[in-house]
Amino acid sequence: MADMNINEVNSLHDTRISDYNIFLSTISKRRTTPALRASYDMMSKDAIFLSRGNPNPETFPIIESTLTLRDGGKLHLAGITMEAAMQYGSSAGDPEFRKWLIKLQRQLHNPPTLDDSRRPSSLDVIINTGCSEGIFKVMTATLNSGDAVLTEEYTFPLLFSTIVPLGARAVAVVSDDQGMIPSMLEKILSTWNEKTNGKRPQVLYCVTSASNPTAITWSLARKREIYKIAHMYNILIVEDDPYYMLQFNTTKVPTFLSLDVDGRVVRLDSFSKVISAGARLGYISGPRQFLHKIVQHMMCSVISASNLSQAVVFQTIQRMGHDGFIKHVENVRDFYQRRASMANQMAEKHLKGLAEWVMPTGGMFLWIKLLNIKDSSKVTEKAAKHGAVFNAGFCFCFDQTLSSYIRAAYSIVADDQMDKVHLHFLITYICAYNPIKVLVDSDDGYVSVMTSFCEQVGDP
Repeated sequence: MADMNINEVNSLHDTRISDYNIFLSTISKRRTTPALRASYDMMSKDAIFLSRGNPNPETFPIIESTLTLRDGGKLHLAGITMEAAMQYGSSAGDPEFRKWLIKLQRQLHNPPTLDDSRRPSSLDVIINTGCSEGIFKVMTATLNSGDAVLTEEYTFPLLFSTIVPLGARAVAVVSDDQGMIPSMLEKILSTWNEKTNGKRPQVLYCVTSASNPTAITWSLARKREIYKIAHMYNILIVEDDPYYMLQFNTTKVPTFLSLDVDGRVVRLDSFSKVISAGARLGYISGPRQFLHKIVQHMMCSVISASNLSQAVVFQTIQRMGHDGFIKHVENVRDFYQRRASMANQMAEKHLKGLAEWVMPTGGMFLWIKLLNIKDSSKVTEKAAKHGAVFNAGFCFCFDQTLSSYIRAAYSIVADDQMDKVHLHFLITYICAYNPIKVLVDSDDGYVSVMTSFCEQVGDP
């Protein structure tokens, strides 16, 4: 996989980006490194610091901890390690942890810009509190009021909650089961009128592996085409990819990061899906000059990701080693693949003929299109009353237009509840099988089921 990456992006020469200021928002351009945080860059083992207001670790009530792992192993935090975990740290993350992650990214993606040249576009990795913070920090760093972000038709809605307060908006690009359609992206960009629509978008946001909510994975061919368009129009690609390692196909589709000869990809990864969601830990890979602006934002907001979380997670994956960590994630993938198969079987059992869906390519979601339904929220609201809670498709659209889709998450539903939840949904939305009579109300856009059984549970 790694050997093909550079050669696969045809006709792109040495076009490494040399200055990222063109992508930065006004507020990001104004950011500087806080004077008090600058002293952290002057750290040395022998230095005696009178410049920091760090609390004395002798006053901390927690001095030692032992954690038991699922395989029976133990993690022990004590002494200097625990003192560091309980103290302030580098805003970019623990240096040794970052080195470990850079090696992981080389092993998984072999990014073309991962070199020792220290150019503005040279790849770096920083640690943050997960993909959600990554979205917030990257969008704040790139968007001014009136700007637009290119997205898929259905995407992770936290993006909308982030960009709307910034005065920005999302522009949806028509997508299919291979990802964003290149001709549709090209049409938007080539016909963009800056007088009426504002500045042409410079940021493209995508969830390319086992997408939330659609569960599709972009093909390599599609990524190549989209990357070429991004190169042509000088667009920054934000690759939000927390489900990359949860692709059910054992041969994973190469990432945008692996194709990035320009240094125009900012990649978001997370430990939430594979180690701990509560640890609030992830990492961002991207051009070092751009990531410096993200770190400056962290310096005046969260300061850094939790050092205690970093210590626990780093010791856990260090114990595994890079190959062991990948094997662990493969086991996690297998777990969700079994659950996806079960969810698919239950949908076949209860919803066949009523809805359309495809087996997820990875991740945690089943994306279901309800037939003869224009507004799935009518159904999900009523289904919730019968004990089956789903997400209506409009939640994943920027303009919240009516949608016939629903998202079903199968990650934590107990095995013995999987059948029950689909049956409860069936009570609300079912086809005309005897002895059940169905009335499809096209105006309201929901199915009213009238049976003696429904009379017992209430009219859906």
